[in-house]
Order: sequence, then C-alpha cells, then structure tokens
Amino acid sequence: MYNRRGFFDKTKVEFLKASRESKSLSLAIYDLDNFKAINDFCGHEVGDLVLKEVTKIVKDNIRESDVFGRFGGDEFIILFPGCDLKSTLRVLDRIRVAVGKIEEPSLKGRELSLSFGLTTTRDGTGSFEELVALADSALYEAKNSGRNTIKSI
Repeated sequence: MYNRRGFFDKTKVEFLKASRESKSLSLAIYDLDNFKAINDFCGHEVGDLVLKEVTKIVKDNIRESDVFGRFGGDEFIILFPGCDLKSTLRVLDRIRVAVGKIEEPSLKGRELSLSFGLTTTRDGTGSFEELVALADSALYEAKNSGRNTIKSI
C-alpha cells in the first residue's frame, strides 16, 4: 500500500495512460465508519489491528495492477485502471461485505463497515484532480446517507 504521495505519483501516470488510450478508469475512496469510536472505546492497538485486517481484505480483493494507498486519516484510495463502473462496484461490494464479517473479540461487539465514494471515467476527459474530487464527494454522500454503502458519481 502506498502512502499519499506515492499513490498520487503512481496514479497520475496511470491516469495519463488511460487518457491516451481512451480506457476506463475507476477511482474509489473509502472510510472506516465510526473508526474514531473504535480507537476511543477499544484502544488504539485494536484500531491498528482493524486497519491491518481491512487492508488485508482490500489487497486480497484487488488486482495486482490496481493501485492502493492511504488518502488521509482513516480514508484510503484505490485506482482501478481499465475497470468500468459495474466491475468496480462488484469488487467494492465484495470488500464491504467481507469487512462486515470481521469478528474480532477486541471490538467489544462493535461491527465494522466501510463507506465508499466511486467515480469512473470512460474517455479520459477531465483531470486526475477532478476524478479525486468526484470520488471524495461521493464518499461524503455515502457517509451522509447512512454509511456502509457505495455511492458513485
């Protein structure tokens, strides 16, 4: 998993490549719902464990060609080169469901869930920054509509 700077360096190249070749590209930003409460009530060690488990689930469900990184705080970002909206939704839903099945005694009965914001470009138009802004807006929509969901713009 890349840090923020590494992610943006790698994905700008992928975005330019997709633009040149007029290929699909999807970008998702996700957030661990109520993560602050996990840290506050279960401890930061449990929060770290949760981050590791969720990261493993994400890595197990994305392709080697996908780019995965930290966006900031408890938000993470994934670029899916050559992936259309429908395919990306299937992957994200698989991840969302798998995270919801995590059973960790240290969570003291708290359930885990993720909210996703997703956007896809089919023709390489716009800028990479616009793509990120759209996915981020979709994430806020997912959080405001009850969490544990995927919203796309």
